[in-house]
Amino acid sequence: MSNLSELIPAGGGQNNTDFVADGAITSGKPVILTAAGKAAQVAETARGNTIGAEQALAPFSPSGVAGGQTWAYDATNDQYLWAYGNPDAYQRGYASIVDVSSGTVVEGTRAVFYSPDAVRDLSATCIGSNKFLIIYLDDLSAYMYGIVASVSGTSITYGSQVTINAGSTMASPTGIAYSATTDASLLVYMPTGAGNEIKLLRITVSGTTITLGTAVNVSTIFSVSYLSQNGQASIVNNASSDEFFLFWRGQNSGANRPGYGGIVTMSSGGTLAGTTATKATDLLRGFAGLAYCGNDTYVVVFLGETNRYLRYCVATVSGGNVTWGTDTVYESSLQDTTQVSVAYDSSVDKVVVTQRPDGSPYNRTYSTGDLSGTTITFASLTALSPATGITSFPVLIYDPSLQNTLFIYENSSTDVVLRLWEVTGDIPNLTATNLLGIASAAILDTATGTINTWGSRNEVQTSLTIGSDYYVQSDGTITTASASPAQLIGEAITATQINIKDYTG
Repeated sequence: MSNLSELIPAGGGQNNTDFVADGAITSGKPVILTAAGKAAQVAETARGNTIGAEQALAPFSPSGVAGGQTWAYDATNDQYLWAYGNPDAYQRGYASIVDVSSGTVVEGTRAVFYSPDAVRDLSATCIGSNKFLIIYLDDLSAYMYGIVASVSGTSITYGSQVTINAGSTMASPTGIAYSATTDASLLVYMPTGAGNEIKLLRITVSGTTITLGTAVNVSTIFSVSYLSQNGQASIVNNASSDEFFLFWRGQNSGANRPGYGGIVTMSSGGTLAGTTATKATDLLRGFAGLAYCGNDTYVVVFLGETNRYLRYCVATVSGGNVTWGTDTVYESSLQDTTQVSVAYDSSVDKVVVTQRPDGSPYNRTYSTGDLSGTTITFASLTALSPATGITSFPVLIYDPSLQNTLFIYENSSTDVVLRLWEVTGDIPNLTATNLLGIASAAILDTATGTINTWGSRNEVQTSLTIGSDYYVQSDGTITTASASPAQLIGEAITATQINIKDYTG
């Protein structure tokens, strides 16, 4: 039995099926189908805020990641690509596959993708099952390159390197994102030198062959000023569409350093287009952390120019147009904190952030926030324990399989470590595909009992409103509230009876 359609007949009728209970089930409560083919009551499991122990990746000789690091997640195979500049005399480019599916870090063999010297400013993205695109800069030649990494198990092979930017003008990648809808990646990078501005580049891959589009200035897509060199830019993809959200800092004098956000789309022919970009703040300083939070909502966390307080702003997108909430201070005790990372934990619907001060002892703090509309209510900052000095830009990645956030950094021993961050909240067992029906009576744990399934009727409810649609909530209640992640179960035909809808797949 692989899915509900194999279990439940199509159409109406009294579709009542006996199941073994996985845990006690209360009469009239909705149930899910477990992976073992049992029935379990819809419920949420509460958990605390826990950051696991440091799990060090194999040490380097010498230690550290001199050229920086980047991580990319392959959701199909539940594994990560880790790419970095090795801290040896040549600072060569290495990558490896990291598996944390068991909760323990398992790293595959490290493989060199660039051997001349001085790799830094890396960006990577997964471009399909067992395939990644890595972008990197040679700090000595000022050339920027791209290469495809193909994975078999935990082994990596590489395609041919492609030059993206050459010549006397250095250009550093600041982010890359992939759209499965268009099977193309969008790279954002920054050339240095007077008069240069942030650029976007469409990249496609066939096998291991990289094809480059034409680089486009951000000002060509968005009619916005302040786009000179020294700006910073981040990009994420809305996984359910072909939209990319671009956030950047324009360069201006004094305290006015505006931060803008806009939507970029790619046509099938490769043309890049943007809707109207809007300004989030005048106070942006340094890099900003950017995360997609579902439902066309994006969060940016950054250091403000005035007083150098930590701030956030939430963007909502409708019809390709960006609307920003209020630019808000959420922490004033940590100043000069330019290294900010942000992720979204969808399992508990929370924004997670971490920040590292620029001054010694470089101790990292972290926090979580509840997102409501365009407002985030953050918990108090917590100091990372042990209070290790962190000497590299940290990485936060939400792992949907573990329902944890990966907290990755270089500690004071210059080891690269990974910690599993289990964020406070209630974890539901209800998904968009596993709702089974309603228990017709109470069932003891491991006992067999009857479930009213699709096309059936449950007759043990109370105080229903006749004619109203009813939805199963993630906490196991049945109400008329339809907001996601609630799942439609059926219509009330009496005050005690729900006519359960037919199964639709």
